[in-house]
Amino acid sequence: MEGSSIPGWVLELLKSAGYRRLLPIQEKAFPIIYRGLNALVVAPTGSGKTEAALVPLLARMKDRGVPRGGGVKIVYVTPLRALNRDLGGRVERLAGLFGYTVQVRHGDTVQSLRRRFLERPPDIVIITPESLALLLTVRRAKEVLKHARAVVVDEIHEIMESKRGVELFLNMEKLELMAGMRLQRVGLSATVSKHSLSRAASLLGSGRHVSMVIDTSPKEYDVEVVVVSDEGRFWDNSVRAIAEIVKKEGGSVLVFANTRSTVETLAYALSRELGEEVPAHHGSLSRHVRERVERDFKSGRVKAIVATSSLELGIDVGRVGLVVQFLSPRQVTAMVQRAGRSGHRFGEKSRAVIVTVDNLFEALESHVIAFRAMKGDLEDITVPKKPYDALAHFMAGAAIDSEPPTLEEVYRLSVSTTPYSELRMEEVEDIASILSDVRVIRLGPGGRLGRSSRTYSYFYRVSMIPDEKTFKVHDVVSGRDVGEVGERFVQLRLMKASDPRSKPYIVLGGKVWKILEVDIDAGKVLVSPEGEVEGAIPAWEGELIPVDFKVAREVCSIISLAMNDREAGRRLLKARRLEERYAERILDTIEETARLWGTALSWKRPVVEEAEGVAILYACLGSKGNFALSLLLSKLMESSVAVEFHYIPYAIVFKSPASRGLGRLVAKSLKTLAKLDPAERLGMLYDAVRRSRAYMVRFYQVAKRMGVVDPDATLFLDIIRKMADAMHGTPVDIETVKELVHEKLDVEALNKFLDDVSDVAVVELKQLSPLARETITNPYLRVDAAVSLKALGLDKIIEAKKRRLSEKRIVFLCVSCGRRHERRVADLPYGTAHRCPYCGSLALAPLPPTETGEKLAEAYSRKRKGARLARDEAKLAKEVEERARLYISLAVEGKARYIAEALSAQGVGPKRARSLLRELQLYGENRFYLALIKAEEDYVSTRRYWKG
Repeated sequence: MEGSSIPGWVLELLKSAGYRRLLPIQEKAFPIIYRGLNALVVAPTGSGKTEAALVPLLARMKDRGVPRGGGVKIVYVTPLRALNRDLGGRVERLAGLFGYTVQVRHGDTVQSLRRRFLERPPDIVIITPESLALLLTVRRAKEVLKHARAVVVDEIHEIMESKRGVELFLNMEKLELMAGMRLQRVGLSATVSKHSLSRAASLLGSGRHVSMVIDTSPKEYDVEVVVVSDEGRFWDNSVRAIAEIVKKEGGSVLVFANTRSTVETLAYALSRELGEEVPAHHGSLSRHVRERVERDFKSGRVKAIVATSSLELGIDVGRVGLVVQFLSPRQVTAMVQRAGRSGHRFGEKSRAVIVTVDNLFEALESHVIAFRAMKGDLEDITVPKKPYDALAHFMAGAAIDSEPPTLEEVYRLSVSTTPYSELRMEEVEDIASILSDVRVIRLGPGGRLGRSSRTYSYFYRVSMIPDEKTFKVHDVVSGRDVGEVGERFVQLRLMKASDPRSKPYIVLGGKVWKILEVDIDAGKVLVSPEGEVEGAIPAWEGELIPVDFKVAREVCSIISLAMNDREAGRRLLKARRLEERYAERILDTIEETARLWGTALSWKRPVVEEAEGVAILYACLGSKGNFALSLLLSKLMESSVAVEFHYIPYAIVFKSPASRGLGRLVAKSLKTLAKLDPAERLGMLYDAVRRSRAYMVRFYQVAKRMGVVDPDATLFLDIIRKMADAMHGTPVDIETVKELVHEKLDVEALNKFLDDVSDVAVVELKQLSPLARETITNPYLRVDAAVSLKALGLDKIIEAKKRRLSEKRIVFLCVSCGRRHERRVADLPYGTAHRCPYCGSLALAPLPPTETGEKLAEAYSRKRKGARLARDEAKLAKEVEERARLYISLAVEGKARYIAEALSAQGVGPKRARSLLRELQLYGENRFYLALIKAEEDYVSTRRYWKG
């Protein structure tokens, strides 16, 4: 450590604790932070950023004689509770060297530790943004926090893009007012693009100067792409490929997938393939389960974990030898973050493999992302602009204060932060008015905030973390839960139910399911299986990561160049490390498409291809840009034809009942958009967003966050619609539109594209071009195609139904002797006639072992005794006789098992059972079971309308 700019006593202290040397970023950051300057520290994962921030802060405190105890001096903010847990031990050891104490604080902190925080406050608190917001409203906690001298924001890139971050920056200003002095601010990040550095510094500093401390020492990433053949079964081939990677690596493999259901399914499949446990790790699992998985991986008990982004950040799972990404990670930042979990120590190479599907766009996207990750070319970060709901929540917190501020004071504090720099006083007053109307706050004289009847319940139950209820997805065929979906999906489903064009299907765990009913009260979505779709992506689950405009442009630039010059295209593919044989296949596809089109893919002269009833516009604006373009084009076209659209980051597919001339209509609408100025387009976009299904669902979420709807409420669609109509033009409506535009649309990419369009090429073909086939078979467009082509695994569905029926029990009531007995359906062999064990009669009435079955048996028993029956009882007794007649007529033919199965199904009585058994007699066993499944579906779909 010789020649260091760090004071000798600090070096000696670190040396005594086993620090042999300081890493480059630590050397670089120390003099800046030690002088009390604000700093943004950017360095790769594993480069020692935590120490880079804390060592100079602790040394500065020690040098200035800041005593131990008495209150919190450093507030260390992290986005995840699990990160707090991991950091606690490391920071405690480091702080202990300098004689200071540490405590971790989050929503799960036990009561005894909460008391200790107030009675014996630590010098450093590690805390989430939400816990900090809550502490700032507690009088005794404020006494503890007013001693703060510095705030460290870890993983600042993770917070910047969200409303959580916006509210954090408001609360940092509040903390500074409380402390009565300028707080030193330090931000830490591994993944901030060059263009986003100034934005991050501006957010952190809120108008104050922030020094950039950037690690320029190279961090090496090696990201390989494996394209799995789609011949046979993509899923099985992918599982085998990943299993082989795990075997070859020998352990310590972290597998990432983009959705929770994929994680669960992949973990189960890998466990079977490898013959040992491969656990899943995601946010829906309990903390206890996640911690056990982390410990088992760290100790080497399990060789691999399959995870979502829950393990993307710096949670300590020990050494990771290799990262596997299943399907494209869709963002370079996500790939760098995930790859960085391997080779975590300073100077080590981070190794990753992307295992993806044999689809031209998916494969090129994966290679482009891998290439950009190795170059460190990250996506830019966008920040929500003056979000009203975050400000509303902050206002409620301010109203709880013993000395609450006025609206003018709230306004002055807000505009001092970067996200609210353009906020107007009228907007603050409008938000306060809404909060006052719903009794979240009270407005006193001079606009001073005060508590109202709902202040506490709103503030403590609402946060800016995207949170929603989940509904179990229940398969009525197997009788099992097959997954879960979020509340947004359920609301969208209810909206689509009234649309005759919508298809009631979802994809879960690689299978297509038909939606039969959404049961709001039970919290369930009832489904039946429709088949399997290889590589299908459940896009409804959570928020699908959008592909950035720059990635999409690069993919399309490769295609465009290869259409004009095959050799130049070959060089680009080679630079992105495509395997030679696969690269030639891609070039063949591109070359044949160019031949059929008679033109090349172009940014200034985009191509619209019409064939086989669809029109495909090749536009490379990324996920958000293409969604924006889709909304505008469909809005212009709807006056001429009814049209629906699907999009991927590279193309938009339009369908319409009137398909002839659809391509020319798309081209005409595109030219119209190109002539409009950006302000007109934005107005149209806002109108299109308000009319979209997504608006209604998001309005409901924003209304909860702004206190208009109780956070635990579940409202039906017609009520939400009425609320949205009534609140048009209010802050709730405006924030809903702003949020959707920020999260879902890329207006900048849209305008760049439209401003450059000079002409549109329309190509009309009898059959889809090879590139068009790659578009419609892309995994993100496959669900409808799979269902319409009836790619149904009927045998598997029937087997599942038979298994479930065999597990049921059935009660037999003998109408000859009046006695009852119970049997498992599995114990009734096919081809035999089950008889009464007491009298040997075939006159048996199969009844369900339920309350309904009990009522049937009681009514018949009373009839046998000659009792006078009420009308309802007589009807039940007659049904028992009908069941017995049906059984007698078919049991003699050896079909007793089928009768028992039919009458044990939901909603199937003697009349329906007779028609089902006719299917058996005329068309065979498979038709019988399919008809039985259909009967149960009909019952589930219509039972809400039945009386009684």
